[in-house]
Amino acid sequence: GSPSIAASTLPGAAIPSVELKYVALVVACFSLPALASIMKDKIFREEKERLGKPLDIFVVNSFGSAFQALFVVLLLPVTTSLARVPLDQLPDYLTRGSQCLQGLTPACGTDCSLSPLLPFAYIVMNLLFNVSMLLLLRSIGAVGTTMVSSLLVPLTIAAFTLVPASFLPPPTLSSNFLLGAFILVCGQLTFNMPKLKAAFGRPKPA
Repeated sequence: GSPSIAASTLPGAAIPSVELKYVALVVACFSLPALASIMKDKIFREEKERLGKPLDIFVVNSFGSAFQALFVVLLLPVTTSLARVPLDQLPDYLTRGSQCLQGLTPACGTDCSLSPLLPFAYIVMNLLFNVSMLLLLRSIGAVGTTMVSSLLVPLTIAAFTLVPASFLPPPTLSSNFLLGAFILVCGQLTFNMPKLKAAFGRPKPA
């Protein structure tokens, strides 16, 4: 299981050890999207000054998708190794995947009865999410977009916990996971507290 980074509240309890490699992995995973947001924010600002109008969202999204596809191909040796799929078995693996995408039952016996509806629904929602994030990034910048995206984590937890989907297994959330979501919400409230005070303290127009 994932290592716990929160100390127990019981008196005299020993503080669990933290494996730094997992901490470094989390930092690396979050640093790449953060750098991407900063670069996109810079591109939006510079191109607006150069062109005199906002840059088209789909131009940035197309370039981002193209580079994602490129790095997916370049990192195939790494991802296949992590999935314990030898490179010589990759064609057979892709064949089974294409059969599952068509709603057929591959040789491995995986249940693909919800294909292709479920994969296409994911693609559509992912595209809408990416475009929405780019629109937000162009409007309020990288910091605001990062704050909004971090708030999506507890909202997603609530959506999949309170309204579980019939085609997904029931979620099991640990106390550390819920604690992390609570800390995210507290951070959001702290960051926006001056704006909330200004909004609620503003006198109503006569």
